[in-house]
Amino acid sequence: IGTQDAGLSVYRQGAFHHLPVCGGTCQVNDILQAPDRTVWVATGIGLLSLDPAHQRETWIDYASAGHSHLARDGRGRLYAGGDDGLFVLADGQLRRIALPDGAGRVRVLETDGGDLLVGTQRALYRYDPDPNRDPNRPDPAQGQWRALGVANPAAAVKDAEGRWWVATTTGRLAQQNDAGDWRDIPELFGKGVTSLARDGEGNLWMGSGSKGLLRVRKSLFELIRAPRAGVNMAGRAVIADGDGGLWLGSACAG
Repeated sequence: IGTQDAGLSVYRQGAFHHLPVCGGTCQVNDILQAPDRTVWVATGIGLLSLDPAHQRETWIDYASAGHSHLARDGRGRLYAGGDDGLFVLADGQLRRIALPDGAGRVRVLETDGGDLLVGTQRALYRYDPDPNRDPNRPDPAQGQWRALGVANPAAAVKDAEGRWWVATTTGRLAQQNDAGDWRDIPELFGKGVTSLARDGEGNLWMGSGSKGLLRVRKSLFELIRAPRAGVNMAGRAVIADGDGGLWLGSACAG
């Protein structure tokens, strides 16, 4: 658990244990665990790695603006973003990646397959770190940017069907369709959504500034729309046929 002004804690066996990280007072903005179990922590004063077994911290840098978001690309490289821009960890140091259109801040940073979904204070982009796909000369700082047509992004999450949902600082909420275009979700406009997440059951969770915590999920029941089959009449009986199908009995349509 990362806190605003009390550093990092771990919840274990029903109790919270405060870790002696960054003096126990820094603001923790994001946490990411690598395959080797190293825990990377983005704080308001820089980026650090934590060995969870020995609780040893190693600072990568101290940044005046700090870092707010962490992500890994398809090659496992670590990226950090925030008010100071976008960086990739290379040879133990953070290397700056120039943002498109003169942008200076990163508000969204998510993994999207082998690419990254990056939202600046102006627009949402997909960033391909290896556009040439040359394994001998990978240079993530020379990647390729593609604008996605969403302005002022604030948060993003991918749903169970692999489609992105994006909340904006202007109160808009948009969902990506199968063709990659965006459609507005007007019933969720103006809620002040600032964070998005997905759980293991496929539900979307939204933290908002005016409506508290919201959940979006699929309906459990739907109408079977097959008028010629007679199933639009009052239902009386349902039974499995033993082979993956159903028998449906209606009140007056057989």
